[in-house]
Amino acid sequence: MIVLLIIAILVAIAVPLYISATNNAKMNTCKANLRTIDSCIMRYQVLQGGAYPASLDDITGMLKNNKLPTEPAGGSYLLSGTASGSWASCTVGHSC
Repeated sequence: MIVLLIIAILVAIAVPLYISATNNAKMNTCKANLRTIDSCIMRYQVLQGGAYPASLDDITGMLKNNKLPTEPAGGSYLLSGTASGSWASCTVGHSC
């Protein structure tokens, strides 16, 4: 009985820590992906004489395997911006 109690206490401590570590890893991966996409947007702008991409499809040729990285938390990446600039954003809410 005492052994089961000790195991239950250890599980109660370990599970929240595991979930937190998993969420942090997903967030850090997403942030790294956003930085990579933003770098490709800047490169596109230089190569196109100052024009920003109309969509993320315009920069996929500059990315590994010619495709956008997968958003680890199940969301997707979007191209956001104004007339003075474009940047990548995440539907889950991660930001650089």
